[in-house]
Amino acid sequence: MVLETAKALGLEDLKGYTTSRVLTLEVTGTDPQRTAVIANKMAEEVSGVACEVMNVDSVNVVDSAKVPTSPSGPKRPLWSLSDLREPNGNPVNKNAAYDKQYLAGCYGADPYLTRIEEWA
Repeated sequence: MVLETAKALGLEDLKGYTTSRVLTLEVTGTDPQRTAVIANKMAEEVSGVACEVMNVDSVNVVDSAKVPTSPSGPKRPLWSLSDLREPNGNPVNKNAAYDKQYLAGCYGADPYLTRIEEWA
């Protein structure tokens, strides 16, 4: 693969060049302090395992987890599917195929979720 990359760049080889790998670790939880501690400990453990697996001397943590001073994420209303209404204002039929209709874009669904069934 390295030789192929070098040739694609018009080079004989990649000697003298280094490569970097970046791993992203995300931890979420309801207790900010505990979540930050868990994230930092996991980063420490992953660094040790990565050194062994990749056969390198060190793996550096670029950014450690810090306890946020305010809530993160967008503030947006969440709606239960049972609260949804047809365009005429009537409740959605309780026998409706919510999952397929939701993924098809009914009820204001996120269009990127339409392929969720292909993710598995």
